[in-house]
Amino acid sequence: PDFQKALSGQTSASFLPQDSQETLKAVLLLPLWQNDQVAGILRISRSSEFLSSQLIQQRNISWIILLGFVFVFTGISLTYQMRWVRPLSTISNRLRNRDQNPYRPPISTSRNIRTFLHVLEQTNAKGEIQNNKRRVEEKTISAVFHEMSDGILIVNQAGLVQFLNPSARQLFDIPDNFPYQRSVVETVRSHHVSDLFNACVQTGEAQTIFLEIPGKKKYIQTIAKKLGDEIGGDILFLFQDISRVHQLEIIRRDFVSNVSHELRTPLASIKAVADTLQEGALNDPPAARKFLVSMQAEIDNLIQLVEELLELSRIESAQVPLARRPVFPSHIIENAIERMHLQAERSGLKLKSVMPRNLPEVFADTPRVSQVLMNLIHNAIKFTPPGGEILISAELSEDMVAFSVKDNGSGIHPRD
Repeated sequence: PDFQKALSGQTSASFLPQDSQETLKAVLLLPLWQNDQVAGILRISRSSEFLSSQLIQQRNISWIILLGFVFVFTGISLTYQMRWVRPLSTISNRLRNRDQNPYRPPISTSRNIRTFLHVLEQTNAKGEIQNNKRRVEEKTISAVFHEMSDGILIVNQAGLVQFLNPSARQLFDIPDNFPYQRSVVETVRSHHVSDLFNACVQTGEAQTIFLEIPGKKKYIQTIAKKLGDEIGGDILFLFQDISRVHQLEIIRRDFVSNVSHELRTPLASIKAVADTLQEGALNDPPAARKFLVSMQAEIDNLIQLVEELLELSRIESAQVPLARRPVFPSHIIENAIERMHLQAERSGLKLKSVMPRNLPEVFADTPRVSQVLMNLIHNAIKFTPPGGEILISAELSEDMVAFSVKDNGSGIHPRD
């Protein structure tokens, strides 16, 4: 049958018993073609033992090739692991834990890895320098904000507070545990600050208002300014306590008003006397003399006022050195009475002095202390009606000498 199959042009293979009948042999029949016809048959036969040995040999060769491939692949994997994966994993772990452990680049035999590590080390060093500079700047800015006497408040575009420094908390009585992310009104409890925030957001320009904190008698200059868009466009509030400046402004205004009032009275009197004399009083010698005495008294008041202003200016500019020397209190009092005697006499007042004879010397600047007494005497002359009396005294009080000026005029109201 196998030959018939081969003659029909098909390949035939079968196992046939050998002569000894103990083993088999493999028989392969191949048709040989010529001019599209089977011209013959090629018969190939091999014993099963030979084929088995060949199969075993091929299997062993296959195992050897497979094991060799495994060893080569394992070696390549280990080499790749050692030269690439492990160094990169170590780098990754150390970079992640850089804050806990100082960064130390691992050693690698790969030139590419060494180049990469060198670049990474340089980049890391630059990054550390930048981070250190940033941390120093943040600490400096934080220290400045916390130590500033002016209040600082930062609010985002939604109107929620992002930052408060201690001065702002103290200014508006905000507790230390008061949380952020609260509205402006809820934080500082001032609708004026809220209106200022809205105006700054709408216009994008710096806004300034002056407000007074009830109950504290503090006058605050509040400046709102929009920060750059690169930092979110938050609004920075600066609260400057100008209570002292405001108080000085009020004092200056009152001072100018008082000086103007003080100048108006003697100038009006002098003008009235001059007008009266011009209208004919010069022809009446007794009346003219009386008017001239009155004019001279008003001029003395003006001179006294100007001298006080000049003295005040010198004192405020710290240009008044004190020349202290031993001097008897009686000399200071007599000097003041002598200079103010004429003014008191013109006003119809009596100047008297009372002091013990055994008063010791004092260590003082005689002209300055005399000026103090003259100011008090001048004030007494101004507010004591004609016929009154002004008493200047000095007495020993422990290791000091106390001077006093007393009059029987209208006195000073208790509220003043």
